[in-house]
Amino acid sequence: MKKILVIKLGALGDFVQATAAFDAIRKHHKDAHITLLTTKGMMPFAHNHPAFENVLVDERLKPFNLNYLMKLRSQLKGYDLVYDLQTNDRTNYLYYFLAGRPAWCGIAPTCQFKQTNPNRKNMHTLDRLADQIAVAGVQNMGQPNLLYAATESETLVQKHNLNLNKLILLVPGGSAHRPEKRWGSFANLANVLIEKGYQVALIGAGAEEVLLKDIVKEAPKAINLCNQTTIGQLIDLSSKCLCVIGNDTGPMHIAVASGAKGVTLFGSASDPKRCAPRGEGVHVLHKSQIDAITTPEIVKTLAL
Repeated sequence: MKKILVIKLGALGDFVQATAAFDAIRKHHKDAHITLLTTKGMMPFAHNHPAFENVLVDERLKPFNLNYLMKLRSQLKGYDLVYDLQTNDRTNYLYYFLAGRPAWCGIAPTCQFKQTNPNRKNMHTLDRLADQIAVAGVQNMGQPNLLYAATESETLVQKHNLNLNKLILLVPGGSAHRPEKRWGSFANLANVLIEKGYQVALIGAGAEEVLLKDIVKEAPKAINLCNQTTIGQLIDLSSKCLCVIGNDTGPMHIAVASGAKGVTLFGSASDPKRCAPRGEGVHVLHKSQIDAITTPEIVKTLAL
């Protein structure tokens, strides 16, 4: 039986999009034993993914930590083929570090299945992944799909009296160190949607609690679900709600990969041509100044 290693360490949005490649690799290698190397933070998506028989966690310690390197080398022995979906200096180093140098699909200079497309850095993440794995013969990559990781959200639905047919999820947060990726009018949007008869719930976690509380002060009829949803529940809610509206952030990728329709908001801080979530009924609004996007534009885009 062929032993295959897939490497994808993060970040969240990139990992979610890589699930499309995971599925394609499994379909191509039906009888192989496939292991994923990832990070602890990605385990909610990794531990029960149907493409993998095993999941290993990379602690991502400094490369000069000899004990760590030897442990990692021992863990990664014996693979026939490696799909490096992280494709950075760290994983290129792993290629040269591994004993026996297995067949490798990535961008390491001397690897067997090297992606040589000169435009790879300018491609959308999904297009880049599809182009890369095609070099190793993997064809017909589909869209990301997280439904395998869904857990029931009925307790949340009952607790907050959610009407899934009218429920719109808002994702106002984003990376704390990238505030320029956040649109600033979610309170106004929530009030407009509620006035139109929709139910609005705010999604967030951790330090976003302050942001969401501020929004609820201005939109008191919005339901604050900050720190109340597990990832599995978010997937389930996203698959059943009317639509999702949010910034370019991990939870928005989760929602779209769960089957949600919606709109992702972009400013100049990131390029939707390279990283926007893709899916049926999924739209992008993009302006150089993200706060130049208006509530009426969002409402019109979704025909609400």
